[in-house]
Amino acid sequence: MVNSTILTNTKQIRGFNFQLKKPKTQKSISMASQRIRRGFSFVVEQWKISKFQSQLFSQNESLIQSSISMASQDVSIMNSEFSIAKKIRGFSFVRNKKQL
Repeated sequence: MVNSTILTNTKQIRGFNFQLKKPKTQKSISMASQRIRRGFSFVVEQWKISKFQSQLFSQNESLIQSSISMASQDVSIMNSEFSIAKKIRGFSFVRNKKQL
């Protein structure tokens, strides 16, 4: 069985057969536009994911900085407590090891 679209798209000029390009149908145009839309939405989704990851990273960085600040404040307080305890005679300074 011969494909009828090939026959309708073939022209003969001076003994030579020329195959003309098949005209784009509305279906192939809509399929191409769907692929473009899917590709674009994929890029947009990847950009959104990247943006959220960046926000999470900056929030984590902020939390780490806060933890470091709190730890240094704790060390400063412990040093102050220790120096006060050394100045007081007869005071036994004991700190729970679990708190350190």
